[in-house]
Amino acid sequence: MKLFKETKKKLESYPISNKLINNYTYRTIISASISFLVNAIFAVYNCFLGITTASAWFVTMSFYYLLLGYMRLYSVLSARNESGMNTYEKKQKEHQLMKHIGVTLLFLTFALIGTVVLTITQKHIRAYDTIVMLTIATYTFYKITLAIINFIKVRKHNSALLTTIRNISIADASMSVLPLQSSMIASFDNTMKDMHLMIVLTGSGICVIFLWLGVSMIMKSKRKKRVLLIHTQKIKITERVE
Repeated sequence: MKLFKETKKKLESYPISNKLINNYTYRTIISASISFLVNAIFAVYNCFLGITTASAWFVTMSFYYLLLGYMRLYSVLSARNESGMNTYEKKQKEHQLMKHIGVTLLFLTFALIGTVVLTITQKHIRAYDTIVMLTIATYTFYKITLAIINFIKVRKHNSALLTTIRNISIADASMSVLPLQSSMIASFDNTMKDMHLMIVLTGSGICVIFLWLGVSMIMKSKRKKRVLLIHTQKIKITERVE
């Protein structure tokens, strides 16, 4: 414990590491930037496999990662462009960001539907040995756990930016369940009929999550924008009276 406190104190003496430790917004943006790079790599990799193997499944996955990476990059750039803005301008920009990402999430639903259909029709399901499956399962549950933790943390902050980045992570974590489930069934249960049913049910559930996230973000951005406008008008009226 003493070593941990001393290490933390040492890290807090440096500006960048201090912001990473104590600034949740900054930490979230850095995490989103790293996730964008991972998404970009997967998008290029799947695109390459799709072209070389003439596989629609890989092309669809490339489109999925492309949209996912785009949402994260757009959010990070929006956060960086907020410097120099007043409070009203920042909130207005964040509400526009939330609406834009909400619409993009609706388009991401089509990529998910395509993935589910092609997984079943092209039988694009791979079986792995136990060690690999445990590794994939551990990473997937880590993403889900982290998404849940961030969901709880963001509720304490009244930030449309953090809510947007959080919802992108929830969508990403939800999607990761689908390939995990397919691989687990293929590795430990070869009943193809049950496999197809489970993929359809899981895919449908994830589609509902994507649609709920997208629609709720669009509606919330409109509501917050309207409240912000009313609040600003009240301030202007008060200033005129004074």
